[in-house]
Formats: sequence, structure tokens, C-alpha cells
Amino acid sequence: MKTIPGFTLIELMIVLMISVSLLLWASAYWSVLGRVETAKRLNRDAAIILESMNQFYTRHCSKVDFPSINIAILQREKILVGSGSFNNPWGGDFQLSIINVRSTNAQMRISAVFDTVVDAEYVAGFSGKAIAEDTKVVWKKNSSLNRTVEGINKQLDRKIFGTSLC
Repeated sequence: MKTIPGFTLIELMIVLMISVSLLLWASAYWSVLGRVETAKRLNRDAAIILESMNQFYTRHCSKVDFPSINIAILQREKILVGSGSFNNPWGGDFQLSIINVRSTNAQMRISAVFDTVVDAEYVAGFSGKAIAEDTKVVWKKNSSLNRTVEGINKQLDRKIFGTSLC
């Protein structure tokens, strides 16, 4: 028979255990959610940079000695705009290159080195265009120069005069 109003020690311990469990669950949930959002952001950044590289290549194909390109050049040319810092919290910065697989179809490539293989595979898993190679993730996109009227005309002019496209 209870004569003093209030909570027992057992009741307080149960409430405390439930509160701590909920706090730990919420912390783990936000950690996973943050990791997912970071992986998605890296893939979005890579897609934006790939498109910017494609526009840069289309604009400067005959004027630039490739693959001399980086994010600063894209931002200076006002092709890559926005407040994004394009950083990788799980490893190194983005490395950009344009490779002329064929003279009429260059391939834009972005790579980033991660601290662990698990991080690289995790980020690559959120994109259909990314491939994890050990601790490195590579995103690829072919140039659209051979799919636009301007690009086709440029190719035809170059072919007539016997010079390479870029």
C-alpha cells in the first residue's frame, strides 16, 4: 500500500531508459540521413560539373589544349555558377579531365579519391554514372559536341580542311 504520492525508483529508471533509447535511435537516424544526403550531393555536384565541362568543351574546343581544365576555370568562365563549394568531406577534391576517345566524341571525366573503399562504393551506389575503382569514384559523360548543329558544322569544317576537331 502506497501512502506517499510520487514516482518509485523503478518507474523513474524505466522512463530514463526509454528516453535514452529514443535519443540514441534519433542520433543514429540523423547520422545515416546526413551520410545519404552527402552522397547524393556529391553525385549532384559531379553531374553539374560534367555538364559545365561539356559546355566548356563545346565553347572552346579549337582554342584550348586539353585536358587543362579545373573548377576554377569553369567558374571564371561563368559556366559553372552558384554558391557550391564542390568539396568532398570523405576524401580528396574533384579531379577533372577531358579525354578525346575519338576526335569527334570527347569524354568528360571527374574523379574523387575517398578515405575508404566503403565510402567510394557508397557514393557510387547513388549514381548510375559513377563507378567505384578501389577508393576512387569516376563519373563519365560523353560530349554533346557531335549532337548539336554547331558541333556538327564545326566537325564538317574541320574534316574538309583535314584538321583535327580539337
